[in-house]
Amino acid sequence: MKFLLIRFSSIGDIVLTSLTIRCLRNKYPNAQIDFLTKPEYATIVGKHLRVDKVWTLTDSLWNLSRQLTVVQYDYVVDLHDNLRSKLLIQLLPESISVLRYQKHTWQRNLSVWMKKKLYPYPPVPEQYLQAVQSLGVQNDGQGLEFVIPKADWVYRRDLPLTHSAGYAVIAIGASYFTKRLPFEKWKEICLELQVPLVIIGGQEDMELG
Repeated sequence: MKFLLIRFSSIGDIVLTSLTIRCLRNKYPNAQIDFLTKPEYATIVGKHLRVDKVWTLTDSLWNLSRQLTVVQYDYVVDLHDNLRSKLLIQLLPESISVLRYQKHTWQRNLSVWMKKKLYPYPPVPEQYLQAVQSLGVQNDGQGLEFVIPKADWVYRRDLPLTHSAGYAVIAIGASYFTKRLPFEKWKEICLELQVPLVIIGGQEDMELG
């Protein structure tokens, strides 16, 4: 059995797929489970998730589809469900069974705009899992997973003495501008915490940090 899971971005959403990957692996321990994402997230998938091969979207959809066709996948699991993933699937052989995550976009947006609970669906990881439930895959109740390789560990001794009695970690990055808190809001949060801080983010967050 060969599976191809598609989730192009971003870090948080890819981590949310870990429940589906693990439970799929539990059901089909000897299956080939591959993952397609953007190049900048390939390392995250390769290091942290239980997949056999990581494909990256570095070429045209046509060329990529030709490469994927050679593998002869039994199932494609679309966990992104956007225009690009749909176009790619259209280019794959019709013999491949397609399973798709239902985004419920308009209900989610309506809830945000109206500031009311109009989104009667389970958390996103469980929605991803629903895409493969027709294959007998069940939730193992173990939640999400994100394993940090030992080479990337930060030890307590690496922190300054000011942090020895405790500290707070804040992650200031976000892929989209609309998901980022403004500087003044971060300043307010930091002052409210009143503890030493560790600020994490990408290179593009250095100035804000």
